[in-house]
Amino acid sequence: MAERKEIGAAPKKLTQEFVNAVPPPADKSEGGSRWYSDGEADKGLGQLLLRVGRAGTKRWYFRYPLGDGRRRGVPIGPADGKAGLTLAAARKVRDDLRNARRHGDRDVGATLKAQAIAEKAKKVAEKLAAEKTLQSLLDLYGAHLTAQGKSSAKDAKNIMRLHLSEAHPAIARKPAATITPQEITSAMRRLVEAGKDRTAGKLRSCIAAAYTMALHAETDAHAPAAMRGFALTGNPALATKAIPIGVRERNLSETELRAVLPAIGALPDSVHKDALMVALLLGGQRPTQLLRLRVDEVDLQAGSILLRDPKGKRSTPRLHALPLSGEALRIVKRLHKRSLDLGAPWIFTATGTHQLGIEEVSKSIAGISEKLLSAKTIDSAFTLGDMRRTCETQLAALGVSKDVRAQLLSHGLSGVQQRHYDKHEYMPEKKKALVAWTKKMTALMKAKPQKVAAKRAKRAAA
Repeated sequence: MAERKEIGAAPKKLTQEFVNAVPPPADKSEGGSRWYSDGEADKGLGQLLLRVGRAGTKRWYFRYPLGDGRRRGVPIGPADGKAGLTLAAARKVRDDLRNARRHGDRDVGATLKAQAIAEKAKKVAEKLAAEKTLQSLLDLYGAHLTAQGKSSAKDAKNIMRLHLSEAHPAIARKPAATITPQEITSAMRRLVEAGKDRTAGKLRSCIAAAYTMALHAETDAHAPAAMRGFALTGNPALATKAIPIGVRERNLSETELRAVLPAIGALPDSVHKDALMVALLLGGQRPTQLLRLRVDEVDLQAGSILLRDPKGKRSTPRLHALPLSGEALRIVKRLHKRSLDLGAPWIFTATGTHQLGIEEVSKSIAGISEKLLSAKTIDSAFTLGDMRRTCETQLAALGVSKDVRAQLLSHGLSGVQQRHYDKHEYMPEKKKALVAWTKKMTALMKAKPQKVAAKRAKRAAA
């Protein structure tokens, strides 16, 4: 809410009579609206404001300090019309918001926005569930993945939309309980015939997972309540033959890294480059998790960050602490200050209005891959995911143990021992590994690139 000078004769505390009778501003110089406060803010907890627009519309706002010299105003409802809040009702909302701030929720505006989004999502889910079609089942499953913060959510939703909802609308509109294995197979076959076996396998997995969740919704408290009532008797996707989803094995050699790392370092200064560098300096962290890093998850004094790993079947993300030092610490410090100046909650943001997307970072790597492939300084194209695999391979070559690599890269940590008994955070071991890896990265970035064709010829001659 923009700061505007409050003008107009008004009592120190508003009355319902004043609210009913206050006229709209007549002078355009007043900015198109007038603001009236209902008394002073209560010890910095916030105050109730009435906004009167030039058209005569009236709305209640709650304005409160953010603690850094700035103030934020959030609308809490109309003050006129059939849906209007009375002064007494608006004061009750104000008191509730003050109480929330008093008990720790300092940014109630963000909380209200989250609650509104959740309420809207709930209504959409209820509407979809009422239809009980395959489309509604898949939409509910996609919404659940998003709500759980799963990094696979966007990819899964795109696959289900493109290769079932849009490619086979007649099947998507059918009741989920009447879908046959043959119909799912027909959707998969179309992809297989186009040479897209991997996508076909993913589509089958998504449909199977959606049905499994709906089948268990009556007895699984973690499943969305909206997924109940589909009257399913089985999982038609599991009756289809599975298509193996190929696993990428691309791993860049040291010769290739001597070309790739300097190319990354030569990228124009941007938050995309910063995100890529931090992911690599921290041993090859999953970019989707790193990009979600928030300002309050950075501890500059301790030199650490806290990522949240929702991968797999976890109902709550696994906390993944990482030490910062050297160049990684310098980059995060700079971005931390920038985000505070922008008033943004994320560390990696281009404008402060939204979190940096993985697509933007992947595009940078794709461009480097294409350029180096043309220059014959790499054997074959590579992706952002291949860089993570390469980092772990290099860490292994440095003598970093499998257990420490698992802790550093947050994978393979689902055993009983890890879940229940081993609560050591491995911070000293992680830091030691990252210091060694950063030293090697720095050396590779300074090394002179060599064409892989020449390297192969030299090996053959030997």
